[in-house]
Amino acid sequence: MSETSPMQFAHALSRTDDTETAIQEALDSIRQQMGDTPVDLLIITLSFHHAHLADAVANHVLIELNPRATIGTTAGGVIGCDSEVEAEPAIALLAAHLPGVRAHTFTYNDLNWPASSNDPYQLFNNISGPLADEGDLRLAILFADPFSVPMSKMLPAIDRATKGTPIIGGMCSGSMQPKGNRLFIDGRVLNEGAVGVALSGNIRIDTLVSQGCRPVGEPLVITDAQHNLIKTLGNRPVLDVLHDLREDLDESDLALMQEGLLIGRVINEYKQHFGRGDYLIRNVIGIAEDETYIAVSDLLKVGQTVQFHVRDRRTATEDLHLLLDAQKLYGEPAGIFLCTCNGRGEGLFEAPDHEINLIRQRLGDMPLTGMFAAGEIGPIGQRNFVHGFTAAMAMFRPAED
Repeated sequence: MSETSPMQFAHALSRTDDTETAIQEALDSIRQQMGDTPVDLLIITLSFHHAHLADAVANHVLIELNPRATIGTTAGGVIGCDSEVEAEPAIALLAAHLPGVRAHTFTYNDLNWPASSNDPYQLFNNISGPLADEGDLRLAILFADPFSVPMSKMLPAIDRATKGTPIIGGMCSGSMQPKGNRLFIDGRVLNEGAVGVALSGNIRIDTLVSQGCRPVGEPLVITDAQHNLIKTLGNRPVLDVLHDLREDLDESDLALMQEGLLIGRVINEYKQHFGRGDYLIRNVIGIAEDETYIAVSDLLKVGQTVQFHVRDRRTATEDLHLLLDAQKLYGEPAGIFLCTCNGRGEGLFEAPDHEINLIRQRLGDMPLTGMFAAGEIGPIGQRNFVHGFTAAMAMFRPAED
């Protein structure tokens, strides 16, 4: 196959209970779609039902497709083709032929963490490989075991090393026990750590992070805070601000606020106006007994701008809808990888296959797979974060001439 052949993606999903049969069904489908075209990148997501035979899955993939780069993970739910499979057996594959693109796989051990945490040059080389120029790195896809990887500490260091290269991925959700998850990397299977692939070269990759929220009230500046505690907003006690906010909300928004209040922290303070995608959303996790401060699942500083938010299925649908519509400006993707929260899906939207159907309606019928994660990784502004109740997507397109 000539290196000038076009970019090509293929996807497959098997819901068969038997692992050996399921992976063979998925591989047969990929081979039928790809023909003799070589596979440069393969992403595997499989439900926890198949975790005990993860080594067999890796061997089948290696023998049947011999992909140049492979990563994958176990998950509590698997997304593939036209289905979101939650808590049932499933194996999904996304295969890609990527002419002119370098795919460099790496593991948590390759990152040499934490020794490389203060050496951005070393960390960048470990992620991107010796062939990738600094301006050539397009995206990293990353899966991490939540029991063995300090992702909240590692992501800021990766951002510094790669100058904000987008990362899409998620925390493994296939097990609630240490060493219960499985991670795939080029024919090997790990039970802890992280696996990733850095993509460089002749490709356009757009990312989308839908946090599914809408703001209530007005943006306010933090005037007294310590660590994750907010005491005053706009020089007013934070509980006074919340009292006034409750008075201004209608019944439906007040009910949402009482179910779970969120706060958005502005990422780029230099903007004149703040809108959708400018806030990093975090939970308000408590109110002090003496009602002098609120606790937030984020580290905060005086001078930062924040705004309270609420979330429901209507807002989550609207947010994803608007972000997908913006992507229509760039044409139909060749392929998509999606990580969505295991708290979304049918539990949030009260309907099966809600997000994948919306993606199909807005962007078309391209190859798509993904997973339900225990924390989604994706960029807001020029920085990457671990999110909750979020949908994070990578959309692959040919490079613009």
